[in-house]
Amino acid sequence: MQNQFEKEWQAFVEIADVVNTTGSLQHKVKTILQIVLQTIDKADAGFFFLWDEEQQHLVTKAAINFKEDYYLDNVLANGEGISGKAFKYRKAIIVNGENNIKEAMSNMQNQKRDYYLEATIVHNYPYSCMSAPIIYQQRAIGVITLDNFFTKAFFTKQDLLFLQAITNQIAVVIQMAQQLEEKQQLNHTLLQTLTHNEQLNKAMLKGMSLRQILMQLSKMVGVTILYFTQDGAFKLATKSIAYHTIEQKLQQQLHHREDVFMLQDESVIYFVYKVASHFGTIGYLVLPQIEALTLFQQILLTHSASIIAIEQINEQRSYETQLALRQQAYHSLIKGHLSHDVFGSDEIKQIQQCHHYFLFTYHLKSYNLQQLLTLEQQLQQHFQTIGTVWLFPNESVVTGLVCLKDQTDVLPTLQSLLYQDYVYVGRIVPTLSQLSLSEQDIALLQTMTHSKRFITYQELGIYRYLLQLPMEEKKYFVEETLGAILQDHKQELIDTLRAYFLYDKSVPRTAEGLHLHQNSVYYRLQKIEDTLQLRLQNTASSANLQAAIFLYDHL
Repeated sequence: MQNQFEKEWQAFVEIADVVNTTGSLQHKVKTILQIVLQTIDKADAGFFFLWDEEQQHLVTKAAINFKEDYYLDNVLANGEGISGKAFKYRKAIIVNGENNIKEAMSNMQNQKRDYYLEATIVHNYPYSCMSAPIIYQQRAIGVITLDNFFTKAFFTKQDLLFLQAITNQIAVVIQMAQQLEEKQQLNHTLLQTLTHNEQLNKAMLKGMSLRQILMQLSKMVGVTILYFTQDGAFKLATKSIAYHTIEQKLQQQLHHREDVFMLQDESVIYFVYKVASHFGTIGYLVLPQIEALTLFQQILLTHSASIIAIEQINEQRSYETQLALRQQAYHSLIKGHLSHDVFGSDEIKQIQQCHHYFLFTYHLKSYNLQQLLTLEQQLQQHFQTIGTVWLFPNESVVTGLVCLKDQTDVLPTLQSLLYQDYVYVGRIVPTLSQLSLSEQDIALLQTMTHSKRFITYQELGIYRYLLQLPMEEKKYFVEETLGAILQDHKQELIDTLRAYFLYDKSVPRTAEGLHLHQNSVYYRLQKIEDTLQLRLQNTASSANLQAAIFLYDHL
């Protein structure tokens, strides 16, 4: 009896020491099970289960004298089999006799029961079995189950009392071991995170681009990353991926106050990290995932959002600097000077070797400098054999300088490349010092209304000189020429006269354009002639009327 008491006391001591041993939680659990089996003579096999809170079942953490291939993937529901019942009711159980054990295990799923029998050395039910829940702070956290296959001896109440007593010690040790493992894992995660954070910091200090930083981050966290602008517009991704659905969903959530939030699309969850600074939201990191992000991924992504915010602010400052240089270069250009801050010596030489220059402008709702530089390169490639092209952005207007070695007609090429925008083209001048004339032409074109998207100053013909008249002269000419019919409050006569000239003095076409009967058009034209006391067929009268209507429309 003394020997057994000493063995049991020694078991308590050895189990208490397990927490200080090295190795994983799984290794410590198996060590505990071995100590218990060595202490109870009748026990020759056993299982150690821990409760998985997330999956809501008992998971096999260790087994002795069972075939590993069969028991490793086996799990038990709450109340399933002898171990499940001990866990559910938080009560130690002894079951003696093969038939009684078979009956006690009858509520197990057939496949799980087959796994158990295959895992046993004798491929049969044990002779005796006892199971005790492992309880920590009134909460069941696992089960230890012991079997007797060979000695044909039943477990006793004394054995069960010892098992119950030792499980209290085991509960404390397991809890401490889990906390230690979690702490070690957290330390590892923090160390890993600090290492990667340092790498990202160095990447930023080296001046890596946004794409390079995202590629490095994607490799670290092992997932695809997409980047969207502050308006929710797609900018880039670390690999080719369909982004339109994500873009739409993100744009619906731009008001979201959280720094980290999720978007759902069928089976895919999109984790969204705001890239923000004290200026506000700069952009969004979006990660399409099926599973939740690990702690390491979460910490690294949060830090990365800050790094990218700094990078984007630096990029914005760089953009503003380059933009300012381009704007200064344009103002110098209009005065006939080429800025060395923008143009290199070879580029200045290339521009000076040309003999024909003109400006054009087009409007954009939004743009970034990189897009403009890309467009500039495309234009330069098209014009490289005959000259060159430079772009100068200013708010929503972009002005282009075209330099040509000879007077080649490049307008069709320019129109084909800028077909989506409203483009205004000034006159061609022989020297850089005369570029201000081309600029004035564009300013004039922009004051007019046009139905065309691409219009050149040359197309205005004589009208360009009319527009240069002083305002008082314009008003006087309009009043002198059209005054008598301007009293028509409905403007029927003015509208008819305008359409008449637009359709080359064709009455049928004028009637069709105004949705009138031809007789109505004839009547109005006759009234115009009578009121103004002139004949529309007279060349001089017709020219004066067309000029007056043009000025009237552009007063």
